[in-house]
Amino acid sequence: MACVVYSRPHFTVVILGSLNVSDFPQARVNQEDEKTFECGEVEDSEHAGEKWKVWSEELVLEVLLPLLREMTEKAMMFNGVDDWENSSVMKYAMAAVDCWEKRSMEKREKPRYLLKCFSLKAAKATLESGRIRFSHPDVYNDLLEGRCVWDGSFDNNDEFQKCDAEKREKLKNVRICCFSEKSSKGLLPHQAYYADEGKGVVIFFNTDSLLKKYAPREPEQDAISKRRMWYVYRVPREEQLKGNLLDVYYTKFCSWRHEYEWRVVLDVEKNVEQLGLDVLPDKDGKLFMDVSFKREEINSIMLGPKMGFADAKDIFEKILKLFGDIKVIAAGEFEYGSYTRRRYHVIQTLKDLEEFYKGRIHL
Repeated sequence: MACVVYSRPHFTVVILGSLNVSDFPQARVNQEDEKTFECGEVEDSEHAGEKWKVWSEELVLEVLLPLLREMTEKAMMFNGVDDWENSSVMKYAMAAVDCWEKRSMEKREKPRYLLKCFSLKAAKATLESGRIRFSHPDVYNDLLEGRCVWDGSFDNNDEFQKCDAEKREKLKNVRICCFSEKSSKGLLPHQAYYADEGKGVVIFFNTDSLLKKYAPREPEQDAISKRRMWYVYRVPREEQLKGNLLDVYYTKFCSWRHEYEWRVVLDVEKNVEQLGLDVLPDKDGKLFMDVSFKREEINSIMLGPKMGFADAKDIFEKILKLFGDIKVIAAGEFEYGSYTRRRYHVIQTLKDLEEFYKGRIHL
């Protein structure tokens, strides 16, 4: 079977074949006929012939993926959940998007560094201790964090709740540390969400160092593919986790796609000892653990554009004490005639920091 998922005059898309995650759905495109084809399930033979071209993987990822991503997200937003869940067109489109998203994720090049945002308070604690925090998934801001469709048939809700509770018990020792692969050009959302709306700090970690530390025995491409978040419309089923329940925390709903997140997911009882991590034990009543990091794991550190001078001076002194010579970048808004623009400047001394703040617009 196939399904016409998008149709306009001179541009119609039909998706054929399997929609399993491991497959790459074939996309046929008709750019010759002026008529608008009816969306819905059809026989494969109805969309064969010279006018129907099979698009390459490159064209699918470059053109069709953004198109169907926008279409399905608008459908979800304006048509209501019941409408798109019961629509064969939407089911096909969402399943294809999930498959193509995974392939696109796997094809991206490895970034040189991964950024992590800190509030001002967290930044000071991190730089004083030389430790980075791994938190329990229950404290994260995603309402669907770790959601999964468990296998099995259940006669009643109590039976399902019991099964779900058993799975959750197995995941109680999970601790997670989150990063992002976006460059400094795409920092604004991350700073707004996780760095005190620009008053905090961004630390850029060397990707190679993190992979060596947290995935020492894994082939590099496997380690990268696993730790990049996969953004989906459909939450994973248990059979997709291949026996490793921790993998449920490497999948998020598509609304979070703009974060380009990476994760290190650890089982406190198993992974910490296997990896030989230097861990500060949990405090009573706290759902976190702190793992030490070294100078070679850090590429650079950025001070937020809304950070005040007193805090910037305090942070800079902590950086010097912990690392000595390391690249520190200050960000801020400056007036240029009748307009304002952001500047980034490398800070080597306290005098450099003072001079930078003298010209910066106070926010």
